[in-house]
Amino acid sequence: SYQSRTAHKNGMLHDFGKIAVDSGSKVQVRFSVWDMEDQPLTVETFRISFYDFDMGPRGSSKEYIIADNADPSFSLTPDSELKEKHVQGHLEFLASEQGSGKDNPRDSKSLTELQKKRSVVLAYKDIHSFDATIGATEGRSPRAFVFALHSALGCHDVKV
Repeated sequence: SYQSRTAHKNGMLHDFGKIAVDSGSKVQVRFSVWDMEDQPLTVETFRISFYDFDMGPRGSSKEYIIADNADPSFSLTPDSELKEKHVQGHLEFLASEQGSGKDNPRDSKSLTELQKKRSVVLAYKDIHSFDATIGATEGRSPRAFVFALHSALGCHDVKV
C-alpha cells in the first residue's frame, strides 16, 4: 500500500498534478479516462508529461518512471538528461543529474531549457487506462513527481 512522509502534499501544484514518493520506495499508479456518467472512455490519443526528473547529492534519490503497459511512444529533448532503457519489456526513464527546488517548473506551458531536458512525454493510442510505476532510489529526500495531461515538449507560444 502507498505511504509517503509527504503524502499530504499530493494533489495540484500550480498547473501540475503531484504525487510524493519517499526515497527508496515506489508506487504503481493507474491513469484512467472516464466520461461524465462515470463510464470508461477510450481515447484515440492520450499524452501525459512528467517533469523534473532529478536526483539528490552524490547520485542519491534518483527519480524514475516505468511505463508498465500499453506500449507508449515517448518524446525527449535531443539533449535530455533522462536515461532511457527497457526493463522486462517496459520503458524506464531515470534521472541522471542533481537538482534542487530552485529549478522546479512552475508553469507547464513555460519551461526553461533545463526543465525540458528533465521531462518526458508519454503518448498512448486507443486507451482507457494505463499503469506506471514511479519511484526513487535510496537516499534521504522525499521526491515529488509532477505531471500534466498534455505534451509540454511540443507546445510553444506563437505571437499573432
